[in-house]
Amino acid sequence: MAVVPEKSSERLGVFNLSDPEGRQDLSRFFRGTAGVWEVKAVPWKHKRSGRANRYYFGCVIRYFMEFLHAQGEMLTAEECHELLKATLLRRTAFNQKTGEVIGDYVLSTKEMSSAEFTKYVEDARNWLAEMFLIVTPDPNQ
Repeated sequence: MAVVPEKSSERLGVFNLSDPEGRQDLSRFFRGTAGVWEVKAVPWKHKRSGRANRYYFGCVIRYFMEFLHAQGEMLTAEECHELLKATLLRRTAFNQKTGEVIGDYVLSTKEMSSAEFTKYVEDARNWLAEMFLIVTPDPNQ
């Protein structure tokens, strides 16, 4: 169980409910708690690691930014990240009843699981190689 206080009135925890000990941890987590509480339970997803984040920004984004700078486009690392997201993670929302396009949106990398983020980074590396001949080192090197 991990308990991380966010605000004095909030308590957060991650509990493995497939494990009897995890269910006991959950029970202990709320023991002695009084008052009315709103409890939100969502399936836990393993988020990307600091290593994956460092590789993405330190390698993929850096190579892209350096390429753009050489072309005279002086984007920041964050702007390069947003550009890649807009290119690779853009989705279209449709009215399910009429099929009419409602609009476009861009997925958040912060909400991705580690597997989803790994695929996104690989897609970004492939796109950079195909579009601009930017070859980034393998993340395991």
